Amino acid sequence: MIQKHSEELKNKLIKLHLQEGRTYNSLSEEYGVSKVTIAKWCKDFNKECQVKAENNSNSLNAAEVMKENLRLKIELEEMKK
Repeated sequence: MIQKHSEELKNKLIKLHLQEGRTYNSLSEEYGVSKVTIAKWCKDFNKECQVKAENNSNSLNAAEVMKENLRLKIELEEMKK
């Protein structure tokens, strides 16, 4: 039978594993959630964080390109005068 766990429990177990170094086994025993499930949650969380970091990096690069483009346009206009 598939058991549905709350987001609150999921986030709590991810935090305990990643921030406090708790093992999947200890969390599984204490909270009654399979260690495979906890491992999957942590893996998914890490992937999500990586995607967000890459998106932020791409946004910063795009902003830098736009800023440089504007600077060059202004410089070109000044050279035309």
